[in-house]
Amino acid sequence: SDCVDSLSVRTFTSDTTQAVLEKFDFSLDTGLLTLYFSETVNGSSIAVSKFRIQSTKTSSLHSYVLTTSNHSTLFDTVQTVQFSNADFDGIVKDFTLAISQSSSFLSLATGAIYDMNRNSVVQILPTDAQQATAYFPDLSPPRVLQFDFTLDVGKIFLLFSETT
Repeated sequence: SDCVDSLSVRTFTSDTTQAVLEKFDFSLDTGLLTLYFSETVNGSSIAVSKFRIQSTKTSSLHSYVLTTSNHSTLFDTVQTVQFSNADFDGIVKDFTLAISQSSSFLSLATGAIYDMNRNSVVQILPTDAQQATAYFPDLSPPRVLQFDFTLDVGKIFLLFSETT
């Protein structure tokens, strides 16, 4: 007979290991954070409001907390966050923030992202932020999206694609 005896599980230990952000790349040119984790995480669980971009490792004095950026929804060790226009503008209007690799740090609050067993990623405090592994500066010039002019007062109003 092809019968197989089965064994019951006597002890089951669930996964309690938290994922760790191992490194991240910061592209100001494309407005993209690429995050690399120690284990598979659930991209759908990303809470961008728990991501803080800061200019130094040990202080959040010059920093910006993301608000409306989009993110990947994959189950993977690599995740991406695409800056919304509002978040991109919030970052670039601070002239000390994310102007080079040496001013591009990330801190993560508890619950910023979860692994496949609902364990929160290891928190990265604003007093010990992680520096970007790779940095790509903004090389794309702003574009004029709209313009308006008023002849009676002699003024031209321009709306740009990003903070200038």
